[in-house]
Amino acid sequence: MPLNPHQEQVANHYESRALVIAGPGSGKTSTITARVGRLLGRGVLPGSILCLTFTNKAAQEMRHRIEKSYGGVGKKIHICTFHALCGQLLRTYGHVLGYTPGLTILDSDDQENLMAQIARQKYANHPEVEITKPKIRTLLLRCNEWRENLEDEAALQALVEEEEIEETELAVIHEYLRKLLASNTVDFSGLLSETVRLLKFQQKGIGRHQQIRAKLHDQYRFLQVDEYQDTNGAQNEIVELLAGDADNVLAVGDQDQSIYEWRGADPEGITRFINKGRGKRGCATFKLGINYRSTPEIIETADRLIRFCPNRMGLEFKAHNPSLGKPPRLDVYTYPEDEAKAVAEKVKALINLRNVRPSEIAVFYRLNDMSRPIEQALARLQVPYRVVGGLSFFDRSEIKDAMAMLRLLANPRDGSAFARIANKPKRGIGEKTIGLIENYAAATDTDIVTACAHAADYIADSDLAEAVRSLKLAYGFEMSGKTVADCLAECVQRSNYNLYLLDNEKDPKPKIDERIRNVQELINSVALYCQDNPQATVAAYLQYITLLTNVEDNNDQNAVRLMSLHASKGLEFDVVFMVGVENGMLPHKKAVTDRPEAGLNEERRLCYVGMTRARQQLFISCCLQRQAGFQGGRGVKFETRRPSQFLVEAGLMTMETYNQKPRASLVS
Repeated sequence: MPLNPHQEQVANHYESRALVIAGPGSGKTSTITARVGRLLGRGVLPGSILCLTFTNKAAQEMRHRIEKSYGGVGKKIHICTFHALCGQLLRTYGHVLGYTPGLTILDSDDQENLMAQIARQKYANHPEVEITKPKIRTLLLRCNEWRENLEDEAALQALVEEEEIEETELAVIHEYLRKLLASNTVDFSGLLSETVRLLKFQQKGIGRHQQIRAKLHDQYRFLQVDEYQDTNGAQNEIVELLAGDADNVLAVGDQDQSIYEWRGADPEGITRFINKGRGKRGCATFKLGINYRSTPEIIETADRLIRFCPNRMGLEFKAHNPSLGKPPRLDVYTYPEDEAKAVAEKVKALINLRNVRPSEIAVFYRLNDMSRPIEQALARLQVPYRVVGGLSFFDRSEIKDAMAMLRLLANPRDGSAFARIANKPKRGIGEKTIGLIENYAAATDTDIVTACAHAADYIADSDLAEAVRSLKLAYGFEMSGKTVADCLAECVQRSNYNLYLLDNEKDPKPKIDERIRNVQELINSVALYCQDNPQATVAAYLQYITLLTNVEDNNDQNAVRLMSLHASKGLEFDVVFMVGVENGMLPHKKAVTDRPEAGLNEERRLCYVGMTRARQQLFISCCLQRQAGFQGGRGVKFETRRPSQFLVEAGLMTMETYNQKPRASLVS
């Protein structure tokens, strides 16, 4: 397809700074690929063009487009992520900071292990100082934010004064940073902050034209940066330092699609980019507002919503495609199970009656634990699905652990189930101890759980024997008169499993919170199963789940896609379902509570991103009641939910309907 006049302006832009505001589906990748060709046509050397992206996937896509269009010449263009560029620069020039070319990069697990090691060694002789694993994760989060925002030492010290961290913990951060440099290693945040330090470094006795930054200005004459709205402070600064006096930087971004402020993206980055340009040679601004992806009805709905965000760049958003006579549809359900059942039935009908390929259908949700009812509903109808950006609900490790608890209740001789959960949380029960338990059970012709009660007969260490006996209390209790949900909840409580998730997982706190929610969601779902099957045994439930989850094939490429709204960024589908569009869920309660105005606007942009993934049809749904938690012996408590205010803003719901207040209920 030939470029439209607005795209032509971008493709023909030659020198000086420029900002391209590119709306969803506006053909930005084709446009900047065409611009690369125009630069080459002007005699620009391919090796002097640097294209920066945020993800490896985006870099690969851009590389594929450029190489397909320009062949061998395209292979000479430098296309990479910010982090990849920083790693290359530090290996090449990092000697001035004390690094060698053998520099290694730590991942998040390595970071945590190194900081934990430093804390252990530093305070080994100070029993009054205890820095737990959750605290280590908090210290790393603060350290990473501090570096990515390019803050000074005073900002780090302020964390102590504001009592976010203690002096002993600040000392650990300082030692961690010293250790990184001393061991010729760098973490992901350090890749950015150390590159800024490198580019600002002035070597004594060397002329200005010989400085590292000057060399890079000569090497990279033209910069293109994609998804500029997602840059953080350090990335902004790297772009400015690489731009030099020539300032030939073309940034592509869209404030309306800025959804990562919660993880460090700077929402003011685009504004500063424009202002920096004004202080040099000016900044041209181009707007790509014609959407080639969606129908007019979808675009009009999304546009109505996003106009409620303040301080926008004023993009005129229009659809290129003709109407299909299918405006976005809003459905309101009472419970999530009703919602999931209806979504699955619609998906089945689209596939069977409309011949829509399953891979062209997607279901979006705000939180990953919301996938469970959708997965089960699709599986019941034998609709293949894939969870994008994560595991299927029943494949998640914490769910497998919980299911192992139920397996052990149903069959106390299940050795594999026992081995999976025996040391969660850590009790000092390793493979050798499990072997002793299994041998005793075999020798006495008893089950494994019963064998745990007699641990003192075959384990000499009294503390270890007591730890083993505790497993009998956790998994050998009387189940008569209790539902399957009651039994599972009791296992989780008796075994202190949440303590394992809190203390022994390597994931950051948001991931830990998600795992805890997943376990609660499983208990809720078991309670709903018990509601329909009041006489069901643990074994019956396990059989039901096994048969259900074996129906779908998550490796099927032609399968319905399930994903979080954040994971949907950059993707598009013929048909999109957005579920759980309720206040408290979207906008999410925590986002709005933590950052009232900024959080609400970011949640609105997230909703906008989800809407604009749909090409032909958009189905949006919400529930008037949602599970609030399992009430032991009484079933699942539901709490009243109001539809999202975004539905009113988008024109999908009247204020009268929005203000309706249904009563909460308890389903048992």
